[in-house]
Amino acid sequence: MIKLSFLGDIMCLKAQNDAVMKKHGEYRYDGYLSGLAPLLKDSNYVIANLESPIMRSPYTQDNITQSDVCFATPSSLLDEVKAAGIDFVATCNNHCLDRGVDGLSETLRCIKAAGIDCSGSYLTVGDSEKVFVKQVGTLKVAVICCTFDVSPAAITNSKNQVFLERVLEKVHKAKEVADIVVAYPHVGGQYNPSPGFYTRFIIDSLKEAGADIIVANHPHTSLRCERLDNGVFCAYALGNLAFTPDVGFFLDNVLAEFGIVLHSYWDESTRRLIKLTFNVTRCMIGEDGITRVVEVSELYNRLTNKSERERLMIDNESVVNRFAGWAKSFEPYKEYVIF
Repeated sequence: MIKLSFLGDIMCLKAQNDAVMKKHGEYRYDGYLSGLAPLLKDSNYVIANLESPIMRSPYTQDNITQSDVCFATPSSLLDEVKAAGIDFVATCNNHCLDRGVDGLSETLRCIKAAGIDCSGSYLTVGDSEKVFVKQVGTLKVAVICCTFDVSPAAITNSKNQVFLERVLEKVHKAKEVADIVVAYPHVGGQYNPSPGFYTRFIIDSLKEAGADIIVANHPHTSLRCERLDNGVFCAYALGNLAFTPDVGFFLDNVLAEFGIVLHSYWDESTRRLIKLTFNVTRCMIGEDGITRVVEVSELYNRLTNKSERERLMIDNESVVNRFAGWAKSFEPYKEYVIF
């Protein structure tokens, strides 16, 4: 049996950069993702979405985040990503060109230097036509990354149908060379409470093309998961893995500070998905102003304030029930079983 784990969006907003610089005198992200390590220690391969260009020093206003909608993050963040146990990052999303083609090129160089796998954006047409395949245990796992747009007008432009066709052709090619095909699209309206028509159209297209599991991101809040009509499992959004709550483009009461860590277990002889579980995390701003990712049941157990514990329990119930499609009442616990 192999265990593939999936995470949501990794971001590093200006508030986080300013806080770590104030504390350390340099861009050091020690501890930002340390709460993930215990959750990922048994995973064979871990996939996340990197929602920022990555830049190397010297840092100026042109190559580090100065606003809450246009990003660029110091390459030292990748040290924390690697230390947390993340093996692969998707690099195609609506922020991948925030620093232009030069920024994209720098991002790919930095990821490679950090020893992390990636896919989704490329420097040559030849590279873009290749299918990313990783040997995990005895199985070959293909990861197909795609994004709904890199500019706001892209969705409504019928000429862009060719890009969807290219993605679906890549899924077809992956079926020929891999045992498991993971589709990892960046799609969905930000903070939408449920998947919209366009999202469901993309998911259905990936399903019909032959994806074995579909895990989406972009809404910046977790959405439901379900088995589609052909039995393929789909998670419509895992929410924010790492970002700073209450700043920038942030809406109250959508539970954007929570994220899902999804674990899928595959039988190596049948190549079938046999088990799904998940953890819930929360981004917490410390007294030093630095955000850290914490597993919710651990946070719940160490809180002493009754009202804070009750609030966390209610919020966690909402996140878990929305994602799993349940209607249950419970205190937070470490791992939830879907099947």
